[in-house]
Amino acid sequence: MGSLTIEKTNSLYWLGRYIERSYQSMRLFVNAYDHMIDDNDSYYLTICERLGIPFTYYSSREDFITRFAFDPADGYSICANLSRTFDNAIVMRDEISTSCLSYIHMAQAEMDRAARSDAPVFNITRVMDYILAFWGALDDEVDDEITRNTVKVGKRMERLDIFVRFQRTPEELKREGMRLQSRIQKSMVPVSRAALLHVLAELEDEEIDYEQILRRLPGIILL
Repeated sequence: MGSLTIEKTNSLYWLGRYIERSYQSMRLFVNAYDHMIDDNDSYYLTICERLGIPFTYYSSREDFITRFAFDPADGYSICANLSRTFDNAIVMRDEISTSCLSYIHMAQAEMDRAARSDAPVFNITRVMDYILAFWGALDDEVDDEITRNTVKVGKRMERLDIFVRFQRTPEELKREGMRLQSRIQKSMVPVSRAALLHVLAELEDEEIDYEQILRRLPGIILL
């Protein structure tokens, strides 16, 4: 088991967060696309509300489809988050292996094809497959446990944040909270133990205060 500098820890953690944010954003986009194509032009506003995006940020269904998915200048977009993923991955290529980096690169290339496609959802599902392949390669090719678990702390932190925002079931939230705690224990990511324990305790409440948990989550990781 190795050790990491704080700079490398930060890059690996945010690699995990951004790639999971990209993946979860794609799932949200595909679901919203189906709703909007069928019968609900304004469904994208539900996504905006949960993600904290101002209602007026996108002017229409078409604007949302174009910018949230494909606009690199839109900080909320899938494209922008994939770019942030690649930026962190390229810095850490020696730690995560060339295979992991190549899957991120292929995901970006497929996203570019989706932007030009008449059936973008098909291409986006292929991007999601590349991200899943990244996680498989990370487990298969990265021997250092600290490196793997640092990336996965980012993944679990991002997933818990998304699940809280979309008010997933208490059982799902408890599971993600325990997964986050397990990865933290296997990493060297600096954390506020008190903040983590507060969140885990609140996930056990019969009546979950989603807003309170969402406010506490940024205080867990000290990077």
